[in-house]
Amino acid sequence: MKNRRNLIFTCLLVSLGIHSCINLYQPENIVQNQEISFEKVPNGEYTRISDMATGKDGSIFAADRRNSRVFLFDSKGQCQSIWDTQSDHSVKVRFPAAIAVDERGYVYVVCRNEIQIRTPQGKWIGGFSVDFSPKDIEVDQFKNIYLLGLKDDQLVHKYMPDGKFSVSFGRSFDHADPRIQRYYTGGNLAVLDEAVIVTYTVPYRIEIYTFDGQLIRKMERPEIEFKPNFEIKEKTRRFRGNSRGLRIWSFKDKIYHVYFLQNKGLQLDIWNLNGKFITGLPLNIRDFLFGDRDEVYYKKSSLEGASIYKGLFKLTD
Repeated sequence: MKNRRNLIFTCLLVSLGIHSCINLYQPENIVQNQEISFEKVPNGEYTRISDMATGKDGSIFAADRRNSRVFLFDSKGQCQSIWDTQSDHSVKVRFPAAIAVDERGYVYVVCRNEIQIRTPQGKWIGGFSVDFSPKDIEVDQFKNIYLLGLKDDQLVHKYMPDGKFSVSFGRSFDHADPRIQRYYTGGNLAVLDEAVIVTYTVPYRIEIYTFDGQLIRKMERPEIEFKPNFEIKEKTRRFRGNSRGLRIWSFKDKIYHVYFLQNKGLQLDIWNLNGKFITGLPLNIRDFLFGDRDEVYYKKSSLEGASIYKGLFKLTD
């Protein structure tokens, strides 16, 4: 009987702990939250989203790198289709790392060192290969493609709509160990009407370039403790950094930069396009996935199969 009481008491503590953890991540600066659940999606319990993009009609595209598939949701968060290795497509989706949508609604998927171009319904219509592994992808209004990844000590690589290489630019993270350099170089890309924005994993740095790769502006916050502190484990290939840049996007002449700061969690900085820092604030969420205009997509849990939440960011003047 005593053991049974102890078991019940332990279960109660665990339950309370889980409940408190769930309540911990309630965003204060994101409103009108809408849940996108994987409960009714086949094998949804194994989903782990690595990148997202949205179409003009509100369609939501989510890349599940671990399980080699891309989800298409409508604007209400209902799953419409899944593109994976089992789909009836001539070219399969394999380990999608990044995804973008152009003004026509065409979808660009990074599958290791291959760039796939698909219709909004997932039909393959073209693509090309590159000799490195991109971490992010963006497309400008002229259908030029920008890839983020370490290649020849450059960070951003521009390709023409037909896949022909154009130019590389952007500084890479300098470190004696090439594995660390490759892993920590580059956070995220964003494309403006006439420029490309890059955020770096370490140190804290945002740079704006012209479409030809000319540096326009650099933004830094040296007062923030944002130095790399690596733990290397050879067998598991685990690399740890105490702080790192994550996502970046722009809306209404402002730049929004989400980053992780050790002991403080996810933070959001707001800058204007002239490089003036406006404000910074904490984001009480577990994982930030994507920002587009004032819409944001995030997770409250890092567990597999965890829901994505769509909300409106409360913009500050």
